[in-house]
Amino acid sequence: MTLYTQENEVEAGSWISPEPLQGAAQWRLDSSPEWVDSGEAVTLIEGKTYSMYGWTDDNSASTDHVTFTQADLDQLRPGQVRWGDPGRVTTLQEFASQACAAH
Repeated sequence: MTLYTQENEVEAGSWISPEPLQGAAQWRLDSSPEWVDSGEAVTLIEGKTYSMYGWTDDNSASTDHVTFTQADLDQLRPGQVRWGDPGRVTTLQEFASQACAAH
């Protein structure tokens, strides 16, 4: 999982799953014990737009990216996810049935 600043595509963070993933996987910016942070802690800058996407080590597969700001994340409630571009907010269950079924 890689996080970039949208304006100049500078990498802002990167996380690796220690185990291969299948289907939908959850990930949190503030803490995800299932993921290994491969850099320093990420602090989002207010007003800056970020882009995030997932990929495999061999580039055989990747996810769609999602763009967001800190304000977008502040509006999320427990059980909601932001996905796609432009960012769409749904429940995790809706995400799994709609986004994951499309791939």
